[in-house]
Amino acid sequence: MCLHMKLIFSATCLMSMLAASIVQSQEAVELRHLWEFDPDLGCWRLDAPEPAPLTVDMDRLSSEQDVYRIAEVRRIVKSASPVQPEQRDAVVGAVQQALLAGEANAQLRLALVSASLKLASDEQLHELWKMAASDEILRSVVEAGLIERRHSAAKSQWLSRLSLPHVREHDLRLAIRGVSAISATEAIEDLRGVVRSDALTLPIKLVASQSLGYLSTDGQETLARELLDSQAFAKEQLAASILVQHEGEAAARLMRDIFDSEFAPAQIMAFRWLDEHASEIAHELSQQALGHQDHQMRLLALKHLHQWHDAESLKLQGGLLSDRNPTVRRSVRDHLIEKAGDPMLEPIVNEILNEQLKGEPFQGSEQAVLVVAALDQKERSGQLIALLDHPRPEVSIRAAWALQQIVDAEPDLDAIFEYCQEWTAMLESEDRAGLVSHDDVIRLAFLFQALGRNRYQPADGMLRKYVPKNDQRMRSDARAAAIWALGEIFRGQEDADLIQTFAARMMDNHPLYPEDPAVRYSSAIAIGKIGGEQALKVLSPISGELPPQVVCAVEWGISQLQ
Repeated sequence: MCLHMKLIFSATCLMSMLAASIVQSQEAVELRHLWEFDPDLGCWRLDAPEPAPLTVDMDRLSSEQDVYRIAEVRRIVKSASPVQPEQRDAVVGAVQQALLAGEANAQLRLALVSASLKLASDEQLHELWKMAASDEILRSVVEAGLIERRHSAAKSQWLSRLSLPHVREHDLRLAIRGVSAISATEAIEDLRGVVRSDALTLPIKLVASQSLGYLSTDGQETLARELLDSQAFAKEQLAASILVQHEGEAAARLMRDIFDSEFAPAQIMAFRWLDEHASEIAHELSQQALGHQDHQMRLLALKHLHQWHDAESLKLQGGLLSDRNPTVRRSVRDHLIEKAGDPMLEPIVNEILNEQLKGEPFQGSEQAVLVVAALDQKERSGQLIALLDHPRPEVSIRAAWALQQIVDAEPDLDAIFEYCQEWTAMLESEDRAGLVSHDDVIRLAFLFQALGRNRYQPADGMLRKYVPKNDQRMRSDARAAAIWALGEIFRGQEDADLIQTFAARMMDNHPLYPEDPAVRYSSAIAIGKIGGEQALKVLSPISGELPPQVVCAVEWGISQLQ
């Protein structure tokens, strides 16, 4: 690959990554079990504690042994915790004093500078720049730190460097980034010269065009047209970058021309600009943008169409519910959920769901199931049950999860019970238990909770088969769900035998083979729900060693019974 092609490729990758930041990524739906949040105690998944402030070992920081000093400085730099406030000034002082003393070890000097950049105040950054400006090793590191903190200590050097005829590419790049970071508009004319230059590399010109676009809000249309009419590499990208903050018809015509190019990063920037400043033009281009090979363009087109409240725009979006990119699919899913609240558009949403719930392509079915759950469309439970046997777990597991959330009709519960009995028989079978995968168990667990939420009494006998540990033959995920379901079915019935059975599971802390934590947690919850004097005796006083999540569940149970 020739040098110019490599530059184009690297620039394209760079701009694609930049384009990725223009659309907020849609989050995947978390498929949580009911036993995890009913009751929602917030203790099953314990959040990591806030990191304590870092205490710096000042003796190691001032040690005569470089290896100790480097290790301590690196600990400061890498720590996610802030340095103790009362130590901050002392640490910065010690670090800068070591730099002033002319530390000979280059590795230590770099480490000291990194620590100073992290901890120094704005005033101290000025001093740091004075120390580093004449040091070839430290200067670039300090400049990068100043840019990150948008500090102007090196402003005069950056401006001067832009106008010099012969500057190292690395130094020129730092200067371009620096004037942009501190919004130095006096650099605009020099940046125009960099963008026009035939002597500079494409990566430098791309960075310069981005800075110019950030600093300049008007007056660059002539330069943009000049670039588009030239033979420059990535000319569309250069032109789009310098116009990003412009407005008006002239800029709109230029951006329209850039969209018609074949350079994807430039097309993405152009459509985004048109969406914000020339919505009618963007709307004309939206269908073409939906078919673009770059998913960022498709996301922008979806964002644009979502602003239009008409059937045609919604139908165009619905076609991407099965898009090859997961973020695009999730975006369409969220849009459908929102549009379903509009009585005029609800029939279109249902039309899209009917098509996608047929099972193919699986990506569309997966998202359609999540839409059904979000809209609480209980009448679609039969369609969800049909998807339980879908060959792709992405679909079948989500169908089970959705049923856990919404099913309530007796015939649908009967069908789920029959389905669960078949899989239970497989788990009980010596010959067939090995054929049950983890995905099958997760699907089964969601269905158990659907039965429990509806207090479906016929499932009692089947669910009790999952309570004994039995070498985890019935799998811990299914067992935790079954115990939670039994707690719902027998809520308030004070069943002493069942309470004792669950208590044995809750307290099982065998030194070699303890009970699964999820089973112990759901057992404690189930005891609290079943209730009665026997339940209170079992839960209070707590005996034995219990995991913190189980202790939380026990305390909740006691609070319900007292």
